[in-house]
Parts: sequence; C-alpha cells; structure tokens
Amino acid sequence: MLIFDILVFSATIVVLYLWWNSTLDITLDSIPPVVKEGFTTVTGTINNISMCPLSSKSYIDKTGDTLCCDGNVNGMECEGKTICTMSSLNSKDHEACSTYLASYYARKGKELCPSQLSSYYENKGISFCTNGSLAPTMDAPMSQTQRKCKVAGGYTDPTSCEIELELEKFVCPSPQCQKTALPTGGYPVLLTSSFKDSMGMHHSCYEDKSVFRYLAAIAGPDWKARFSWLNPDRNILFCGVAKKYFIDKTLQKNQIDI
Repeated sequence: MLIFDILVFSATIVVLYLWWNSTLDITLDSIPPVVKEGFTTVTGTINNISMCPLSSKSYIDKTGDTLCCDGNVNGMECEGKTICTMSSLNSKDHEACSTYLASYYARKGKELCPSQLSSYYENKGISFCTNGSLAPTMDAPMSQTQRKCKVAGGYTDPTSCEIELELEKFVCPSPQCQKTALPTGGYPVLLTSSFKDSMGMHHSCYEDKSVFRYLAAIAGPDWKARFSWLNPDRNILFCGVAKKYFIDKTLQKNQIDI
C-alpha cells in the first residue's frame, strides 16, 4: 500500500510539473507590476442597505424602522446596542447602515482581505473580498467582471481568500516569476512558481507549506513517515531548494534530489 501511495503521489507531481511547463510560453517578461487598491464603495444619496452586518441582528422598532442590533433582540427591543438603521439616512438617534457599513467594511478589509482584493463585503451571511468598488447595495461588486475571493473558503478552493493570501506571501525564487494556485480535485491546492534563472532557462517549483497540506490530506497524520524520501531541504520540487540551486548557486548538484 505504501509503494502504491508513493507512486500515486509521484505521478501526480510529475503530471502537474509537465503540464505547468508545457503551458508556460514566454510570458514572464511581460508580467505586469502589482497594483494595490484601497477600499472604495458607493453609498449614493439614499440608504440602499437591506441587510445587517454579520455580527448583528435586524429588528423593527415601535416606530416601524428597521434597525440592526449588536446583541440579542427581544420583540421590538435591542438588548445590546443598536448600531444603524436600514430605514432612513443618518437620524438623530442612529446612523444609516450604509455609513456604518462603509467603516465596518474598511476595518474588515484590512483584517481579512489580500492587498489586491482589498474591498470587503458580505452577502447572505458569507464574507468576500473584491478588487474595486461595491454596488450601491454594498453586498456585491459594482461589476460582475471584478475578481473576488471568499473569506474562510479554505485551502481546497483556488479562489478562496486564504489561497490569495498564501500567494501574496509566497516568495518567488527570482524577480521574474509567475505564481499560480493549482486545484487538485478536492484536496488542498498546490501553489506553484514558474521562474527564470540567470541564463534565461525556465523552471517550476512548489511552495513548501502547500505540499505539506496536500500530503497530509492524501496520506493522513503519518504523512511525514510515509513520504520521508521527499526532503524539503534537498528536493528541487520545493521552491526553497530551487532558489538555492538555480538562483543563489549555494547548493551543488550532489546536495539536491531531483
């Protein structure tokens, strides 16, 4: 069984490696610079909000206004703090939820969103991040073509915010590189990097932690013992080793596993 598992994993890595290299073309020279966008939204002149923030509950008070309560609701009363109104613009008692959400979303965006998808929003109890303005309702991107990621989407979805954040932290072996999240059929995503060495030759490698998550998912708690031959300090499939060998030239051929 162990030999079968090793062969399956090896075949998976080889297939992904060959596929990745076959689709490279010469695109690395034209990789655009990273552009960071700040939080932007559209509030308009009316209160278009039809939902309360995730941490609050909606209720209707004695005057018929729909409000958001940060705490428990008992009938027509908030037992916590009423944070905003969905019925009108800022009143003498409560600010409009559009005003409240703009500030709330800005805080959550800094806390949870990747820098390139910095506009946070919520929709039907789910949190997202996108790369531009929000619609007036503040529960969707302004345009359907905007990129977005799902907060708490996990490591099996290549479009989750966790994967986007991992890609941002993923250090390429060289300045000229392209980072990609490769789906693995329901298992944790593998993060890969395509890069050039000083001679202009193309290479590919995998981010260490993404490989560890993948192995743990397919092999269980004892994955380290079952895949002890895959040494992250020697195997050139790992980007840390690939950088030392191809770019830094601090490893010799007899110090690596290919």
